[in-house]
Amino acid sequence: MDNNNKKTILVAGYYGFGNVGDEAILSAILTDLRKQREGLEFIVISSNPEETAASHNVRSVHWKEINALMDAARECDLIILGGGGIFQDYWGTPAGTHLTEFHWGISYYSSIGLLASLFDKPFMIYSVGIGPLLTDEGKRWTRLAFELADAATVRDVESRDLLASLGFPKKQILIKPDPALNLSPKLKAAAEILQAEGISPKERPMVGVCIRNWTEGEKGGAWKQELASALDAFLEKHNAQIVFIPFQVGEHELENDYTVSVEVISMMQNQERTKVLPQAYSPEVVEGLIARCRVVIGMRLHSLVFAASVGVPSVALIYDPKVKNLMKFLGLSDYALDLQTMNVDSLSDTFHYLWADQKQVRASLAEQGEKFKQLVQTNTTLALKLLDQKTKRIEKPVALQLIRDLAVKQTGAFFVREKEAQALTADVARLNQQVADQLARIAINEYEIDRIQKIVDYQQYQLHEMVHSTSWKIALIFQKIRTTLIPLGSRREKLVRFLFNWFFRKPRALISRIRASIRTNGLFGAILKGFVAIWVSLTYPIKKAIFKQRYERELKELETIIAGHNGFFDLFHIPMGWNTMLFQRFQHVSLQSAKLGGIAIYGGHPTVDKDIFVYKKAAENLYVFKATDPQITERILQALEKKGNSTVLRIESIDLVTTAEDVENFLRRGFRVVYEYIDEITSDITGNVPELVRDRHQALLRNEAVFVVATSDQLYEEVARHRAKNFVLSTNGVDLENWRIPKGEPPVDMKSAFTGNTIVAYHGALAKWLDYDLLRMIADEGSYELVLIGHEHDDAFEKSGLKSHPRVHFLGSKPYSQLNQYAIHYGVTILPFKKSNLTEAVSPVKIFEYMAALKPIVTTDLRECKKYKSCLTAETNEEFMLQLKRATDLRNDAEYLKVLDTEANENSWEHKTIEILNMTGVKL
Repeated sequence: MDNNNKKTILVAGYYGFGNVGDEAILSAILTDLRKQREGLEFIVISSNPEETAASHNVRSVHWKEINALMDAARECDLIILGGGGIFQDYWGTPAGTHLTEFHWGISYYSSIGLLASLFDKPFMIYSVGIGPLLTDEGKRWTRLAFELADAATVRDVESRDLLASLGFPKKQILIKPDPALNLSPKLKAAAEILQAEGISPKERPMVGVCIRNWTEGEKGGAWKQELASALDAFLEKHNAQIVFIPFQVGEHELENDYTVSVEVISMMQNQERTKVLPQAYSPEVVEGLIARCRVVIGMRLHSLVFAASVGVPSVALIYDPKVKNLMKFLGLSDYALDLQTMNVDSLSDTFHYLWADQKQVRASLAEQGEKFKQLVQTNTTLALKLLDQKTKRIEKPVALQLIRDLAVKQTGAFFVREKEAQALTADVARLNQQVADQLARIAINEYEIDRIQKIVDYQQYQLHEMVHSTSWKIALIFQKIRTTLIPLGSRREKLVRFLFNWFFRKPRALISRIRASIRTNGLFGAILKGFVAIWVSLTYPIKKAIFKQRYERELKELETIIAGHNGFFDLFHIPMGWNTMLFQRFQHVSLQSAKLGGIAIYGGHPTVDKDIFVYKKAAENLYVFKATDPQITERILQALEKKGNSTVLRIESIDLVTTAEDVENFLRRGFRVVYEYIDEITSDITGNVPELVRDRHQALLRNEAVFVVATSDQLYEEVARHRAKNFVLSTNGVDLENWRIPKGEPPVDMKSAFTGNTIVAYHGALAKWLDYDLLRMIADEGSYELVLIGHEHDDAFEKSGLKSHPRVHFLGSKPYSQLNQYAIHYGVTILPFKKSNLTEAVSPVKIFEYMAALKPIVTTDLRECKKYKSCLTAETNEEFMLQLKRATDLRNDAEYLKVLDTEANENSWEHKTIEILNMTGVKL
């Protein structure tokens, strides 16, 4: 075939992100086109061009490389967008980002239509899903994308109706099923995987479970326990086995099916008949795995598509309207349950009904299967007609105006970036000067080191001369005589020391004190002071007796309180202090435990808890004790031991005192030990980390008698590698009442920030993990006042030079009790962390405080921030600035404020404490 006659098709969609469903769509589109037309060339737009090119035998370009996208559009003969549920705006629609490296979501997908118009290429939207569309911007650009298309198909009736409601002509919308219905399974490869994992469908029928992490809606993540209980009930009635099949295993929580599968399994009783496959395989292999199942339980849309394609009955868990629409299309609505309204009973009933009806369902799917596949083929025919110019192209008067508007916006954006580049050039010059200054200091330090070394050498020379001198040798002889006559540690030495002390040292010291007192106070004053000293000596035994009496009385009071309580106890035994500047996780959990009806006993420290003697009542049911006194601690442990196993004893990973042996002792005494893994164990956070901390960490992760709480996805995954039960993911949280206060006058030291500009605020540690270049960019922009509140953890903030910036307001550290009075006056809040292994493992408590204060949040794209809709995340500093502008516009947006309020409520400290207590078996 002559290569000059080859046609090239550019295909765009959600490809290269490791999602089996979307990769199945791509594979099916390419396979169907290749079957109907030989010699086609393909360029696929992907997040992972190398992997996409290798997997599908195509050329591939990155979705954010604009020049490469334009080159591909210029070269191709047809542009296809699809398929999948790509037109939805759960997480908003970024304005002003079309055809830039910052486009994503609907902004990215509608950019494909703009590319086609720019280069006058035929453009087809290929069997996509639409909705939900929650924003006006999302609705507008979805309609415009279809107006730019020469042909458009959607995968269900509901998508067609939603598009028509936006004003797009209904007659121009064709309904074609999901392309993945035409995919062919790889049965042999699937069988090999099951064999390698020790799974035999012949021994026990296999039930495939394909779920994803989902915390939207009123129920949040509570559906996981419901599913676990329903699966247990199913296994108790049927001789089957459960196999969880991941469709995506990514870094983001919402994109990691493996971790949510492990979490559900950890909640089940019949774990020995349950397995999770370790990775996401190719679409054809996953379809082969599903073909080996007797039935499938699916949240992932394409688990249901694959099941329908190979004739396997399925139960759908509806988290998104697209799942409901598919089951309706397949005629299986009776086996579809809404994630928000289902419960254990409805799940169990539906599982049992499907199991009983599987023959009829299989017959129905077999009957409809060929019809579905023929409908899919008509999509391919439509695309090839467009490629061959056999379909009349649609006039697009909207295209020219869109491109003009885009050109104006991009010109403005270019001007802004040029200014930013100038500012960066100035920063580079400043940094170069700082480097030169540092080099000069190094030269001075090297000279100083050389000088000190010479002094050390001279002192070593003097030491050598002294050791080899005659006087030194004589001194050694006298030392030898002394140790012979008066051996060290002997009674003779003790007698000599006693006589020397009473007949020489003490009389000499007394005479010196008398002389000094007479010189200072005169003879009469010295006599008075002498009488006072005698009085103190005489009254000391009385004071000691009173002290001992009070000490014993308060200990018995505390023991009586413990003995009289019939509920659970929360014990935090390390002396972290209650009245600290920061009010941290361990204090919040104690406080909530007390509010939930338990007795909370918390380790105080005399340096911050000034009025503590043995204990004090800090709140209802909450008692702070002097944990620096080992006798008090032991008496409390003994009293709690008598209460059986009703005590939850919490240990934090940053505890630098408790050893693994201590924990074993706590377990022997009947305590329910909870290990809270709250941060990566590193000297960057706690300073020097004792070896006992690392040893204890490894021991507790392996010891399944200890309950483990991980506060972030990364830490949770580490825990999951060491154990199969008794662990939970529970992020940090927020005390809602503390952050929801009426707005009064701003604190005096904050008033300098009220210039008319938007106040951009951060509170927390000022440490080396902050991006000070980003903070400077915010301050330099001109329309923001940057307020920073917190302690200087290291010298990074000082070195940044930001303290002297006219639009930076550093207010120092504030007590937790006062911080809310500052937060109520924030305009926009930020989390400007650099991405690192340390920051990816952190659950930042401040984002929950920002949520509760109802302040827009902009963060770097940290894993723990991307899981929340209220966090506007950014991959680059430039994108951060765009998100900052967007956050400024959202300050009074009712829908966004509702999202902040919802996510704050879902992450209250009360909710987090209940998660921990439930795991330990405490009945509330």
